[in-house]
Amino acid sequence: MAKFETKPDGEILKNLTKIRGIGPWTVQNFLMFGLGRLNLFPKADIGIQNALKKLFQLEKKPTHEEMDAYAKDWEPYLSYASLYLWRSIE
Repeated sequence: MAKFETKPDGEILKNLTKIRGIGPWTVQNFLMFGLGRLNLFPKADIGIQNALKKLFQLEKKPTHEEMDAYAKDWEPYLSYASLYLWRSIE
């Protein structure tokens, strides 16, 4: 894990998703929880989508473009926003 600590998120994502069974969601969660990265917002996560739907009283789950728009206000602390969103639907 030490070899990943200084590498940029995009490089880690590119390298790890080459491994069968590891997709972007898995890598983003590894970056967030394993490496403590502060600015990750896993848009493919159903929990985050449902939390945004609830928070903003949307009729359906937000698109990735809509999620990007919401997330702009939370940068560079998207990981914290993600944690709060997950907690909001527990």
